[in-house]
Amino acid sequence: MATAALESKNRITARVTTSVQSMLEEAAAFLGVPLNSFLVSAAVEKAGDVLAKERSIKLTPRDAEFLSELMEHPPKPNAYLLAAAAGLKSRAANEPAGDS
Repeated sequence: MATAALESKNRITARVTTSVQSMLEEAAAFLGVPLNSFLVSAAVEKAGDVLAKERSIKLTPRDAEFLSELMEHPPKPNAYLLAAAAGLKSRAANEPAGDS
């Protein structure tokens, strides 16, 4: 909880019509919370929904079966993958310890 108290707070402003403001104020009043708290809570909830949707990968049953089969029986590495792995191994061997 101490970290949240130390985090800086920023302001977001929005212009809305009178009817939208009235609706938001009424909804906040029904919940018994200040308008600002209502707006922040609603925005955070919506942002979480959007991010969860956009960060997820949706597979068809056919795609899921294909992916499962690949994980159970991965193909042998091709020449391009072997060359990339060798280059990475060579690069890692030439870097001084502790560098990132």
